[in-house]
Amino acid sequence: MPTSSPGPRPRPRDHAGRPLPPGSADELGDGDPAASCTGAAQARERLAACLAERRHFAAHRVVLRLWRDLDVDAAPLWQAVALLTAGAVHLERGNRPGAQTLLARAAERLGEPGLSATGVDVAALARVAQELAAQVGAGALPSPRLPAEAISPRGGAP
Repeated sequence: MPTSSPGPRPRPRDHAGRPLPPGSADELGDGDPAASCTGAAQARERLAACLAERRHFAAHRVVLRLWRDLDVDAAPLWQAVALLTAGAVHLERGNRPGAQTLLARAAERLGEPGLSATGVDVAALARVAQELAAQVGAGALPSPRLPAEAISPRGGAP
């Protein structure tokens, strides 16, 4: 199956996905967490694990794989979740304007009717996106905590 997910990273990265100098230790630790996902259920488990560990850059890479390759029937949902994880990465990097834009878009998309995938609690994700966007809009730079249980194939709403 052809893949459009991001290719291997040419340089090591820090926990927030920023490139480090060549030869540095890769703080992501597991290389590309999306590369070995062969199905949507496996990718969702890996996504939930990354969120539980607050590894938002890694989570973003996994959700891109879901969106583009593994669960294209739910692509609009995964695109909205990709905006949410990207917003969390921008928060970690201290980029308030970028976080505000991405989180507001995520909240808007997650609030659209018809977004669903079995076991994904879209309402919980929308609430988190709205809350984070509001906090950033009020001048805060919160530490994001995205709900892994909203994604987990074994948790979340039916």
